[in-house]
Amino acid sequence: MHLHFNKKIAIMFFWLIGVTAACSTVPLLDLGLKEPLVPTAAPEYPITDVQEPTIATIETVIDPLMSTPHTTATMTNSPSHPSTTVMTNISGSNTANIPQFVPLGQPGNWQLLFNDEFEGQSIDRSRWTVCYWWDDEGCTNLGNHELEWYTPNNVLVQNGILRLRAQSQEFETKDGAIYPYTSGMVTTGPARYDEPEKLGFAFQTGYAEIRARSPRGDGLWPAFWLLPIDLTSKPEIDVMEFLGSEPNRVEMHIHYLIGPDTAQSSGEDWIGPDFSTDWHTFAIDWRSDRVVWLVDGIERWRFTEQAYIPATDMYLLLNLAVGGDWPGPPGPDTVFPCYFDIDYVRVWQLIP
Repeated sequence: MHLHFNKKIAIMFFWLIGVTAACSTVPLLDLGLKEPLVPTAAPEYPITDVQEPTIATIETVIDPLMSTPHTTATMTNSPSHPSTTVMTNISGSNTANIPQFVPLGQPGNWQLLFNDEFEGQSIDRSRWTVCYWWDDEGCTNLGNHELEWYTPNNVLVQNGILRLRAQSQEFETKDGAIYPYTSGMVTTGPARYDEPEKLGFAFQTGYAEIRARSPRGDGLWPAFWLLPIDLTSKPEIDVMEFLGSEPNRVEMHIHYLIGPDTAQSSGEDWIGPDFSTDWHTFAIDWRSDRVVWLVDGIERWRFTEQAYIPATDMYLLLNLAVGGDWPGPPGPDTVFPCYFDIDYVRVWQLIP
């Protein structure tokens, strides 16, 4: 049931070459593209309280077994930054206590490569763009028959939270196409096909984690995923996807080539709590011989076919799609505006 192959940017490529794929193993035409395709036209592609995040309360204490003061960190029960630790100064020097972010529940020494805590008033446009690389005063994903048009005004930063908003709002593109909904997305990939070198961030192997709250409602489709920087469609790693009609079921997938003209999808789902009612972490531990999917720091699925583990730089995407072949259209009970809320985005690499 989770072999919904015709999704995301991969389908944009298939649409451009006149191919529609809808199963786990399908023949494709000229999928191993060496040069990026240039679209001739823009391709079709309940608010809850947000609290101010608190990292930790720091206090200096005197340990009778030590001759110098040291610090301790007390985590508060806030919606933000739960996997933050504070470096402890036990030397008695004037070195400041430095907040350090670590993957939730993961042992080892980690180097932080990228993080955004969304503490400002808007997203950092040097790191994020707000559309796919075929941005033409907005964008969508025609291959999935999605119903939204992504616009910058639906990308909000409020009280330390990134909010991707979907609205029941008709939008007419400059070529006359009508979309019944608008929504928000962000990516660290290129903003344009002709400037592929202008990346906000990309990495190869590492641990990517978000803390998020997913919306609920028929026709909603939030996702956190990765794509290669060469603007081709494979490999693709879907860290998490939800159908708003099933807010307790997280979908985890990987899409890859098994030949020059054939792509395949593997995946799993896991049923947990209602992910629309509280904050949860979603992560992948991507290594050279495996990709492991984790929810709230606990492994839920792994992919170990080493020949198909991605071995290329990939960038991050977060989006809230509306409608499409997989989720179907919004129902009468779907409430708009609705939000895909992200507390943070962090990426690490393990230090040997």
